[in-house]
Parts: sequence; structure tokens; C-alpha cells
Amino acid sequence: MQKHTPIFTITITSLILIFFIIYSKKLELINGLTSLYRSQNLLTINKTLPSDILNIEITQATFLESPEIRECLQNHHGTIDMRCLSRRLHGDLIRKLHNQGASLIVFNLLFRESRIEEDAYFAESIRDIGNVLLQDYQQKRFIGSGVEIIDITPPVSPLGESTASAPMPIADIEGSLPRFWLFLNLIHSDQSLAQSYSQPILPVAALQLLTLRQHQQPLIQLFQPLSPALSGLLSVPERDLNQRSLLHEFHQQLSQLFTDHPHVGQQLTTLLNSRSDLSSAAKQQIQALLRLYQVDNDFYLNPYGPNHTIPTIAYHQVDQALQENPELFRGKVVFIGPSLEFGRSSKGGSINTAYGEISSTELLATLYANLRDDNTLQLASNETTLVIALLWWLLILILQIKLSPRRMVLTICGLTLVYLVCVQWLFSVYNLLTPWLLIVMMSLTACIVAWVGRYFSQRAKLTDMLNMHLPTELLSVFTRQDFEKMRHGAGYNGVCLMTDAEGYTKLGESKGEQWLAQFMLGFQPVVEQCVRQHQGAIKGWAGDGVMALWIENPAPKPRLKTPLLAADSKDIRRLALLTALSLVNAVEQYNQIWGVRFPLRIGLSYGPMWLSFVDELKAFGDTINTASRIEALNKITHTRILITKDMLTDQSEFVTRRIGQFVLRGHQQATDVYELLGLASDIESRILRLMTHFEQGLNQYEHKAWRSAQVIFSTILSEFPNDGPSLYYYQQCLKQI
Repeated sequence: MQKHTPIFTITITSLILIFFIIYSKKLELINGLTSLYRSQNLLTINKTLPSDILNIEITQATFLESPEIRECLQNHHGTIDMRCLSRRLHGDLIRKLHNQGASLIVFNLLFRESRIEEDAYFAESIRDIGNVLLQDYQQKRFIGSGVEIIDITPPVSPLGESTASAPMPIADIEGSLPRFWLFLNLIHSDQSLAQSYSQPILPVAALQLLTLRQHQQPLIQLFQPLSPALSGLLSVPERDLNQRSLLHEFHQQLSQLFTDHPHVGQQLTTLLNSRSDLSSAAKQQIQALLRLYQVDNDFYLNPYGPNHTIPTIAYHQVDQALQENPELFRGKVVFIGPSLEFGRSSKGGSINTAYGEISSTELLATLYANLRDDNTLQLASNETTLVIALLWWLLILILQIKLSPRRMVLTICGLTLVYLVCVQWLFSVYNLLTPWLLIVMMSLTACIVAWVGRYFSQRAKLTDMLNMHLPTELLSVFTRQDFEKMRHGAGYNGVCLMTDAEGYTKLGESKGEQWLAQFMLGFQPVVEQCVRQHQGAIKGWAGDGVMALWIENPAPKPRLKTPLLAADSKDIRRLALLTALSLVNAVEQYNQIWGVRFPLRIGLSYGPMWLSFVDELKAFGDTINTASRIEALNKITHTRILITKDMLTDQSEFVTRRIGQFVLRGHQQATDVYELLGLASDIESRILRLMTHFEQGLNQYEHKAWRSAQVIFSTILSEFPNDGPSLYYYQQCLKQI
């Protein structure tokens, strides 16, 4: 195989590579990520849902179940208001959940307004059970020069003093991918000093508090060799572990430990794995806590599915759920907050993911599970994306140089499919988003450019063949493989048009050969222009006659189409019929310019034909012979355009009349022959009357009613003395009488 270097293909692909590298990240996050989640669902690759997390959501129905809440709603004129949800109900709920064995209870609600009696009862309930975490209120504030700070306000007293609290995570949306920060960088200021510090977000605080409560002693022992101060901080009664000040100090010391000692994470992991007294679940939970201080501060949400994928119970249905399953909450981390219907009406109450919109309560539970199980979504770095793109571009470049366009396209398609399988596997197993839209677009572009280049290259090679007398119109129909097949002959369907001029010999004798040569030099372009305007191909001239072809697309497979490619037989028949009418008019105008009478006789036939190509295109078959025979029949019937019956399929815009059945030379069976009269929009009413009478006469003639037929044709000739078919049949009737 001859090798080639497609400079055009390489250049175009390189330019598009640069464009896609610049914009690929945005494309991947908007379109690529959603497609990966969808394909993961189609392939039934299900994520393992956390079994120890449960959501309790406040829905609209919650406000209609309690008489106390309904009375509050009436006071607010029926408007649902979260203030109508008594905090006593929260106190009763957390006591109930604690008694049923809940490991941790996290509130996704803001407690900014004081309700003295309700708050006292709720705070007492929190202190009694000790495993509750509340939410801080946060607000962005601009202090000038484009500087933005975040103010954190704890819940109202005494709720703020009863337990720890943390702010709700703030999402930064990239495409369809929410991005969060593990710790918020805040500034604490008083009258004399401003200090910066970091504050864990609510899911991180939940993981900290739960780990401290469940594994207090192992953590004390783990930190003792490396940080006695941190170990001493945790040596408090279990009921004090949820204090805001203790959790804050624990976070600050642990963060400082990892900052001062870069290898402390590895040392802690080694010590943890050496503990034979801890279960694997305990080690995994402690390791999850340590991992928070070893990774980048930002991370990406990895949703498990649409809203309510994590098991969810309505706030007012908790009692019913406990009756059905008393062990429902045992060992569970419970998130309590508004449902999606309430979240839409408040800022931060809902968020869009690749699966659709989810509530902030579902978001908190998902973030907690992501961080604990190390299940956050990982994005390939910009450097990795660039390396992958460059390596893929190099691969395309090598394939373009080493392979033919056809093999290159097949190879690229196969390699792209393998790459996509790897991308889906990495995404499903390791939560790693690698660039795939970039690769697909590069591959698709390379294939399209190579195929277009192959098409034009093929046309150029065919055109440059020595001694190739092929109509250029057929270059759009046949490929190189078609011509190779045609060396031995190949069958196709098409239309053949044959013409002959009346009085060619007499015109030459009367005007002289030199005059006739000048006349034909202008005559042939007129004929050829009419044919080519209707997408026909001039096969060749024989004296004053021309042979033109319209070939149906022989390709059984899709290929690059051009304006010259006829789509089906209906198209080429119509084009050929329009050509015939155009030829008659154009030649008549040309004759008027020269002041001579040189009308055309035209024959048209549709059907199979045999084409061969060695040094030039040759056409054989009965369709070619039939077109030639009915062109000659014009001499007998004194007509201009005769066609076969096959030309009339689906051609209602043309007006024709049946001339009769004729046994053409070389045929044993009679052929139905029709005369093409013109377009239906141009036919006069007198011609329609002629057609009706002629059909009556032809029927009488075919039934051998010679005298009746003679009378009808005689009547026609009295009104249309130049009607050739009527004159022909009138004379035939006289011979039979």
C-alpha cells in the first residue's frame, strides 16, 4: 500500500486540538459528566449506598398533622411558615431517636430567632443525649476592594451553648458539578486583634464528632506518641465531646500537627494499622477523619442518584416508621432538614447535580458519605488532560501517516471505543473523571477531515487518469472501487436518452460541409448544456445524435453525497423528462437564430444497463437499445419525444399520451410507447381534447374496428392536421379496410 502524509488533515486536526484543549474542561463538566452518570445507569453499574445514613425531611404534610401546628398556620392565614414547627417537637424527636439507638443527629435547620420556652426544652434535650450537631448561620460580607469575608453566627442561646455547630457547605458550581471546601477560612476580630482560622463545614464536623464519640480511647492512644497535647485535649468525659470549644480546639491542633509534620499522616496510619484490638470498620472511620487533613481543601460532590436516593422518612411519619421497624434508627447517622419543595424557595435549600435537583438535606447526607467513604469525585488535572490530548494527537498523526484513510478511520474508531470503556471503568470504580469528550471530538474531527480529504483525493486521481473519457457528472456517483468492478462489467439502473436530428444529410448538402461544421459547433454545446443543467452525463456524440445517461446511486452503503448525485429512480426519471422538453425548446430557438429547420427526435428508456470501464465508459443492454429504437420510431409516428412506460412511474407533473404497442427491432414482445407532450401546467385544453379522442381511436384500432378508428382519426386530423400519430393510424386503417 502506498503511504502518504496528509498535511491538510494533520493541520486541521492540530488546530482543533488546540481549541478543544482550551475549552475541554468546561465541555467535560457540562456534558461529559452527565453522560457518564447516564451510561453508568444504563450499564446497571450501581453504586453502593451507605446503609447507616437516614434522612428525615420536613414536608408540607408535616404542617398539617399536628393540631398545634395547624393552629399556628391559621394565625399566619394558612401560609406555611417554619416558625410554626415547635422546637419542642425537635426535642421530643431527638430523644426518641437517641432511645432507638441513633449514632448522630445532624440538624439542617437554622435557629436564629429566640423562642425562650421552646429553646430551653430543646437545649436540655440536646445536653441530655449529647450526640446532636446544629447548623451555623453564615453570611458573605464585602468589606471593599473586592474583598469578601464570611461571618459565622452560631444558633441562638441556649442552643448554641448546648452542643457544637458548623456552617452549611457553600457550593461553587462548575458546569453540572458542585464543588465544596472542607474548611472555611474565617477571620475572628476583636477590638485589638484580628486572627484567621479555619472552620470545618457541617459534614466534616459530623464526621469529627461521631468519630470522637465512638472511638475516643483509640484516638487518645493514637495521638499520644506524636501530640500529647492533642491526646490530653480528648481526655474528657464523653458528654463533653460535643462542646463547640472542644471541637474547635481539636480541629485547630490536628490541623497544626499535619502542617508542622508533613509525614505525620503516614505515621498515624502505620500506628493505626498496627492496632489489632480495633475492627476494620473502626480503622476505616478513623482513617477517614485523618484523610480530611491530608487532601486538598476543595472536593467535588459525587451524587448517588436523584433526590431521595438515600433512604428518607417524612418528619411526621417517624412514629409510624418505628412501629413498623423498631430497629430502623439503630446505628444510623440521621440528618433532619427541609424537603426539596421547601428548599427551592430559600437560598442554598437545593442544588442541581448530574441526576437533577436534590434537597439540601440529601446534599448533606451525600457529602458526609462521600467524605467518610473516600467517595468524592476526582478530576484529572489540567496537566494530565494535556498529556492525554497530546498523546492522542500523536497517535492520530502516526495513523494518518502509516495507514490509508479507510483503515485509519476504522482504527481510530476502535481505539476510541476502547478508550471510552476505560473512561467508564475508571469513573465507576475509582470515581475518576478523565477527559473523553475531548478525545471523541479529536477522533471525530480526524475521521471527517481524513474522509473528506480521501474523497477529493479520489476525485483528483480519477480525473487525472490517462485516456479516461468519463463524464465528470458520473465522478460523483462512482467510487474507485466501482470503476475497478466495472472493468469486468457491472449492472446498474438508469435512464438512457437518445437524440437524432431531422434532415442532417439534406442540410449538409444544401449548406455545405463547412457551414454544417460551424452549425454543429454551436449546436452541440446547446444540447450538452441542457443535459448537464439537469444533472445528466453526456456519454458521447455520433454525428448529429447524442447519448446521455442518468445513473442511480449504485452504493449499498452511505457515502459522501454531492448535488449531482441522484437519490433514486424517481429523481432521475424526472430529470431526464425535463431534459427532453428543454432540448426541444432550446434547439428550436437555436434553429431560429440560424434560420434553418433542424428539429430533434428524442427517445427515452429506463431500466437495467450494463456498464464497463477500461479506458472509457461503455454502456450496453436492452435499455440502451430500446431508447435508440423508440428514438427511430419518431420517424414513423412523426413525433418529437417518445418514452417507454417505465419512465412514467410517479411522474404526475408530466402529460403524456399512449401511442400504442410496437414490436421494436430485436424484440419479440411488444413495447408500450408514450409521447411526452409537456408539463401539466402548460398543456392547453385543446390538447387534452385531442388526447381523449386519440385514446378512443386507438382503442378502436387495437380492437380491429378499422372503420370506426378511421372515422375518429379523420375527425382528429380535420382539427389537428399536423398530428403525426393520428396520421400514422389513419393510414394504417386504410391499409386494413
